Amino acid sequence: MGSLKFDSLPEDVLIQILLYKPKFEWPEKEWNSEWRTLLSISHTNRALRRLVLSTPCLWSTLTIEIGLLMYYVKGDKDSRERAMRARNEGVLILFRLWIERSGEVPLNYKIDICGNTPAANDLINLFFEQKYRWRSAKVSFSRRPLRIPSSGLKNMPCLQNLSITGLNADFQLETDIDLSESTQLRNLCLKWVNSSLWRTVMDTIHTQQLTELQLVLAPDGHTRDISGPYILTSLSSFTNLKRLYIDSRPGYFNSHEVWNGPPVLLPNLRVLILYEFREEILEHFNTPSLVSLFLHIKGDEEHHILNFIRRSSPPLETMHISVYRLEGDDFLRILEEVPTVKTLSLRHTLSDRRNNKLHDFWSFLSINDSSMDVLLPELTELYFHTVQFLRNILKAFDFMESLKTFPTETV
Repeated sequence: MGSLKFDSLPEDVLIQILLYKPKFEWPEKEWNSEWRTLLSISHTNRALRRLVLSTPCLWSTLTIEIGLLMYYVKGDKDSRERAMRARNEGVLILFRLWIERSGEVPLNYKIDICGNTPAANDLINLFFEQKYRWRSAKVSFSRRPLRIPSSGLKNMPCLQNLSITGLNADFQLETDIDLSESTQLRNLCLKWVNSSLWRTVMDTIHTQQLTELQLVLAPDGHTRDISGPYILTSLSSFTNLKRLYIDSRPGYFNSHEVWNGPPVLLPNLRVLILYEFREEILEHFNTPSLVSLFLHIKGDEEHHILNFIRRSSPPLETMHISVYRLEGDDFLRILEEVPTVKTLSLRHTLSDRRNNKLHDFWSFLSINDSSMDVLLPELTELYFHTVQFLRNILKAFDFMESLKTFPTETV
């Protein structure tokens, strides 16, 4: 076998070789180990140093964190503050080094802002100066709010993947957004976004290009309501959408109040994830190509789920339902409508409202009559978790016995 020169390797292969490291069980605790490797290479072997410094694509990918919490640092308060300040300044220097060595190649950067510090502000401002080079930009504000730079989210011609997220609703994404130049944008994740900001996004986004959309909804202004139906009705513009995730905290959204129009047709949607909604939201969707359905919803009106499945008639292969309660008969009707399901995951209480007793789940999957069709003929994986609510105060022994009576089962 002949020799192969490093500089003749394709860029993606070169990146994998020079950044290779074993997988850790908790990789997030080794946040900078793979990037240390690249720095070590560039400061040891001369030949590799020349190669690394002359290959901007190696510096085009980075995951970095700034503003780590003080309890990770030992010592008294003053010494911890000094250590944190020094660490944050070091991270900022490292980031500047990466930007400088990346030349003018498109960037794939993931940044976690863990605190509102001067170094964190400098870092995020420096990153936003490079918007014209963003290919994949993921910015997470994990702690106290930090404002987006005044330059806003615009002039991003290389952008394919954009994710701006905050840990909780205290973070409000308030900035100018102009996606008119982002004709390659495929994946968009915004958390938290209200109706007003979403209208700004829709004014310039190239809807036909988007294949994945993740939204965590926030109330407008200082209210606890999501006003108007626009967030839902606008989804019909994304005709090539393949994956949709929408999260709404309890009390923010009432689908009956905001919209009573026809269902939104998403003809190419294959994955739908709805989190913290009530079942009524399903009345507003029609997804004939859906393959995977994940519902984590509040309420016990399962007929909305049944209506959605009957209206869409999707070729479902994976279905996860996590709800407060399902009535056994309605649940059986849902299963009868999804014969193509291969993976079924359930997390709820199967109960009969007349006597509040737990249904025998396994009876739904058994066949007592040989003339009956198999309920889920394609099923290969089943995950089942159910809880029996205790209405009386039980002694410890009785409680343990009740757990034996109503166990959590996984198959």
